[in-house]
Amino acid sequence: MSEINSYTFSFVQNVQSQRQNEAQAAKGNGSYLMALALMLGEIADKMLDRVMDLAGDLDNLQDKKAEMKNDKKDPGGMGENKLTAELQAQTQIMNMFMQAMTTVIKSVGEANKDVARKQ
Repeated sequence: MSEINSYTFSFVQNVQSQRQNEAQAAKGNGSYLMALALMLGEIADKMLDRVMDLAGDLDNLQDKKAEMKNDKKDPGGMGENKLTAELQAQTQIMNMFMQAMTTVIKSVGEANKDVARKQ
């Protein structure tokens, strides 16, 4: 599981540094569409961080349960179902946000294109 986490964290770090570079480039550009996209991207990054935190908590809990089973102790529920449900809900919320974000950026971009064409 650590290989997956290291890949995920390296991916997240790469995306964050890319977004910072884009933000610096957008400051000089003055494009409000780019600023909107960057702002929405930052929100999505925070949502992803929350999903990753929940996934890590669930992974740690499952590791603890496995250790308890190996020690012949009864691990009980330990809140695994709650964490799983919360992770699924957060993932769905992020999915809905990403779809809305895509729609907003596409709609604003197409509106800009239509306005530019009519001038």
